[in-house]
Amino acid sequence: MQTIRETLSSLTVRQRWWLGGGVAALLVLIVVLVAVTGSGDAPVETTTTTVPPQTTSSTTSTSTTSTSTTTTAGPTGDLWPLTGLPVADGTLADPILAVKIDNSTRSRPQEGLDLADLVFDIPVEGGISRLLTLYQSQVPSEIGPVRSVREVDPKLLSPFGAFIAYSGGDSGVVAAIRQVAIDVGHPALGAAAYRRAADRDAPYDLMLDPGAALVGAQADVGTASWLSFGEAPSGDPAGTIEIASSNRHQVTYGYSATDGGYLRFHGSQPHLAASGEQIIATNVIVLVVEELETGRTDSSGSPVPDYDVLGTGEAVVFRDAVAVTGRWERGRLTDFFRFFDESGNQISLAPGTTWIHLVPEGRTFGWR
Repeated sequence: MQTIRETLSSLTVRQRWWLGGGVAALLVLIVVLVAVTGSGDAPVETTTTTVPPQTTSSTTSTSTTSTSTTTTAGPTGDLWPLTGLPVADGTLADPILAVKIDNSTRSRPQEGLDLADLVFDIPVEGGISRLLTLYQSQVPSEIGPVRSVREVDPKLLSPFGAFIAYSGGDSGVVAAIRQVAIDVGHPALGAAAYRRAADRDAPYDLMLDPGAALVGAQADVGTASWLSFGEAPSGDPAGTIEIASSNRHQVTYGYSATDGGYLRFHGSQPHLAASGEQIIATNVIVLVVEELETGRTDSSGSPVPDYDVLGTGEAVVFRDAVAVTGRWERGRLTDFFRFFDESGNQISLAPGTTWIHLVPEGRTFGWR
């Protein structure tokens, strides 16, 4: 039989917060009942304080199609900052969890990938890609397979104040990660939030328990606004997107009006999560970036790349079956990317999930 301590430790962080809130509410009710029945006075009127709605800024292009995106705030009036969707469960104080996930053929299907709010698809050594995934509005019970970090990861994570889970990495990269994110540990540190999946081959078998990783984690990111959500802009028809960030990593997206987003494929094969759900992105963004040399190689001798993600460069934003061409801008690592069309208007995203592809200069992508 489980002890109370074992039962509590098996709960997720959000479940513990709900349990704590329920206990507090019960204690308050008991106090009120004692006061009312003991004094014989009329019940005291209870004052409820409502948190003001979270305001998120959005810039709407003056040229729009007849299609628009309307988002109604949830019960609290708040919107998740990474998706622009209503907060129905949880609070804006829920931490952002970043997890580095493998995306090679042997790692798929990944656990929990279909619940990520924001995903960076990043080419690494050997032409394969790895994913830097961010979770806040939905946290799966398990995420993986977890892999090691690379030089560009701390640059991408810098704005978020996130908690980071990973399997290891170059000592200099790990030190940089710890400057911008809260390290929730990896197996080398003896963290208990990881397990090896018996039905997967190493090193594609390391799985993360987010609830165990975030025990006691508290964050306040409710005032943050990294992405701009708003009306659908005008642009080129883009029902299909094809991205080849390397000779080995070629991704296709097909827009589904029924699903309200782009279904993701590796070549012609649907990209499925372990849940059986096909990965879908409400927004797909291509960032053309300069590839940098790190001077490091992997065990097979392939160079380990880094990327310049400061300054400006070519960008294409895909949403609502439309492609908007323009540029990305980022002045500081503590800022997130901003996206502008060719007329200088900021491009708004559709509320929902976003996949951002880093595409090195000279590689190909297109749409039709």
